[in-house]
Amino acid sequence: MRHTIRVVAAVTSLTLAAGAETPPAAPLPGSAVGIGSVLQPGTAAGDFEFQSDAIATQPGAPGRITVRVLVQLPVRAFLDQTHADHANVRVVARAFNAKAAFDRLAVQQRDLERDAGRQADAGTARSAEANADLGTERLLREFDDLQTAAEAEEQTPLEAADRAKLLDTDYRLFDLALDLAPGDYVIESRVENLSRKKRGLLDRLRKRPLTAVARVLLRVPDLRLEPALADPAFDSGYGVHAATASRLYGLLSDSLHVRSTLYGHGTYRVRVQAADRDGKVQWCDSLQVEASGATRLAWSSSVNTFPAGQQVLSITAAGPGGAVATARGFDVAWSLVTWTTTRRDLDGEAELALGERQYDQYRALPQGERERFLEQFWALHDPTPETAFNETRSDFVRRVAYADLNFQETSRGALTDRGRVYVRYGPPDEVQFEAVPSHLAGRGAEQAIDKVDDVYVPSEHRKSDDQVGSMRGTSSWDGAMRTQERGRVVGFANEVTAYDLWIYHGAGAPILAEDQGVAIDGGLRVLFMDTTGYGHYRVRKASSRLDIRGLTANF
Repeated sequence: MRHTIRVVAAVTSLTLAAGAETPPAAPLPGSAVGIGSVLQPGTAAGDFEFQSDAIATQPGAPGRITVRVLVQLPVRAFLDQTHADHANVRVVARAFNAKAAFDRLAVQQRDLERDAGRQADAGTARSAEANADLGTERLLREFDDLQTAAEAEEQTPLEAADRAKLLDTDYRLFDLALDLAPGDYVIESRVENLSRKKRGLLDRLRKRPLTAVARVLLRVPDLRLEPALADPAFDSGYGVHAATASRLYGLLSDSLHVRSTLYGHGTYRVRVQAADRDGKVQWCDSLQVEASGATRLAWSSSVNTFPAGQQVLSITAAGPGGAVATARGFDVAWSLVTWTTTRRDLDGEAELALGERQYDQYRALPQGERERFLEQFWALHDPTPETAFNETRSDFVRRVAYADLNFQETSRGALTDRGRVYVRYGPPDEVQFEAVPSHLAGRGAEQAIDKVDDVYVPSEHRKSDDQVGSMRGTSSWDGAMRTQERGRVVGFANEVTAYDLWIYHGAGAPILAEDQGVAIDGGLRVLFMDTTGYGHYRVRKASSRLDIRGLTANF
C-alpha cells in the first residue's frame, strides 16, 4: 500500500507555464469544479475527493506527445462509502481543446445566471443538498457535447484486508496515458465508485454511481523539438519514491524528489530552483549534462528549511540548441491536520470560523498559505497567547466534532444549519420541539414563529441559573435535552413537519468575539424547521441577525 500526500488545496488559478507565449488565463467561467494548473494539481468536485495531475513526458505516436494523467485516490475515505473492504473503481481520463472548453463553460455561465434570475423572480429557493446534487449533475454533463482529443480508461477493484487498519494517508495511484498533439487542453479525470449501492429516490432517478471529477489545464509542449524539457514529475519522499499527484511536502514527506527529461544534443547547463510566492529562493542546484537525445534528470532536496506555503519549482536548460524552461508549483505544509483531513473538511471548518471576507481571502490561497492563514486567525482569537494552548480553537474543535455526531443530515453535521449555529453560539439553554402532521404544518409554523418573536412565552423546560451557567462554553447538551432529541418524531415521505426552537437566555457562548453582542438583553431564539419529513432542518427565523456563512436563510 502506498502512502498518500493528502492535498487539500483548492485550485482556481489557470496560470500557464512560466515563459508561455500566452498570458495567464482567467478562471474558467461557469465550472462547478476548480481547475488545476502548473501551480497546483486538480482537486475533485462531486460525491467524493481525489487529486489529479497531468504531465507531458515524451514524444509518442507521430506528431503526438505522451501525457501521463495521475489520479490519486484516498483509499480509506473511498471505501468508507461502501462500508466494505473493497470497491470496484472506474477511472476515465479525457482531454478537451482548451478554447472549446472555455467557450462551452462561458455559455453555461450565462444560462446559470439567467436561471438564477428566474428563480429569484419566482421567490423560490432550493435546499443546500438539492443545490449540491444539481451542481454535481451539471458538472458531469458540462463537456458531454464536446469532442474529446483523447481518452483512456481503467477499471479495477480497490481492496483492503482490513478497512479499520487503513491510515488516512493511504492512497491508490492510477496512471493513465493520453497521446495529444502540442497545444492547450483541459484534462478531465472522472472516478466512479461502481460498488456504491443506490439509496433513496435521487439515487434511483439519476441512475449513476457516486462520481467525482477533477480537471487540469495543461499546455502540451512539442518535445520533438531541440532543446525541450518534459514537465517536472514529483515523487513522494517516503523512501519508495512513488509518483504522486498532490505535490505536497512537509511534515509527513520532508524530502522533495523531482524528475524531468531533456531532449537535445550537446553540452547543456541545467539549473533547478524552488522559490516562494515572494520570489525568495529556498533551494537551487545546477549541473552540466552531455545530452544525446533523451537525457533523464533527477533532483532531491530536504524541505525542512522551507516555510509553509506555495513554492514554484523551475527548471532551465541552456546549450547549443538554445534555452528552454519549464515550471511546476508544489506546497509545503507543517500542520498534521493538513495531511490527515480532506480538503473539503478543512474548507468546511474554515467556513464555520471565518467571516465572509476572510473566507474569500482564505479560498484564494494555495494549501500551504491557507495553513498559515488559519494559524494567524486562531492566534488572534487566543485568550491566553502567552501559553501554548489555545482555548478558543480547542472549544471550536470540540463543537465541530459534537455537531458532526448529532446533526448529520445528507451533509456533515457541522455544515447543517443547526450545526453552524451550534458551533458559533454553543449549546442552547433550552430546546422546544414539535412534530405535527403535514396538513397541520401551517398552523404549527405560525405558533413556532410567534415563539421566536415573543421572548416572554413560558419555557416548557425552564432550567435553574446553576444549570444554565454550567452549560456556558461546553460542547454538549445536558441529559434532559438529549432525551428530547431522542424522543423527536420524524415521519416518512413528508408525513410530519417538525420544528426545533433553540432558546439562549442571553447570547449563548459565542466562539468568536464578534458574535458576543448578539441579543444580550432579550436572549437569542432560533427556529429550525423540517418541512420535508426527512430530518433536514433549516433556519426559518431568528430573533437577531446571525452573521453565519452558509445558513439556508440568514437573518
